[in-house]
Amino acid sequence: MRPLPASPGLRWLLGEFRLIVNRSIRTALREDIRSRYRLSRVAYREFSADYDLYKQYIPSAFEVAIAVLKNYRRRLRQGKRTNVPYLRRLLLKAENQSYRLDRTTGRLRIPIRRGEHVDLNLPVSVWHRTILSDPSWGLGSLTVTPDRVIVVVRKTAPVPYEPASAIALD
Repeated sequence: MRPLPASPGLRWLLGEFRLIVNRSIRTALREDIRSRYRLSRVAYREFSADYDLYKQYIPSAFEVAIAVLKNYRRRLRQGKRTNVPYLRRLLLKAENQSYRLDRTTGRLRIPIRRGEHVDLNLPVSVWHRTILSDPSWGLGSLTVTPDRVIVVVRKTAPVPYEPASAIALD
C-alpha cells in the first residue's frame, strides 16, 4: 500500500484526532461513561475550547473512543489480560457532512478548521465510477489513515414487494 501524499495539514489533523480520542478514553474511564451521548454532554464544551479544529470531528472522536472502551470492557469481563486502551495509530473518522467528495473526479476535500482544508485526489477506477455515478448510492463515513482512505457507501433498501391479492391453491 502506498502512503498518502505527505501533507503537513493532514498529518497534523490525524495527530490531533488521535489526541482527542485518547483524552476521551481517559475521561470516559474516569467518569465511568459508556455512551457517546453522555460523553458528549460531559466533555464536548471543554474539548471544543481546547482544540482548534473542525468541530464535527469531536463527536466522531467520542464514537471511536466509546468503541475502543467497549472492546476493553469486554476483555475485562472475559478475564483476559488487558491494558488501559490507547489509540496508537494515526486516524481520522469523519461523518458524511464533514467532507466533500467529487464523485466524477475523485477529489476529496477534508476541512481542518475554518478556511483551511486538505485536498486529496483519490484514484477512481471504472468500477468506482459506476457506483459513485449512481444516485441511489449515498456517501457514509470517511476513515483516513496515513496509508489509506476508506469511504463508506450505502444504498437505500429496495421497496418490499406488496402483493395486491392472494390466491390459495390446494
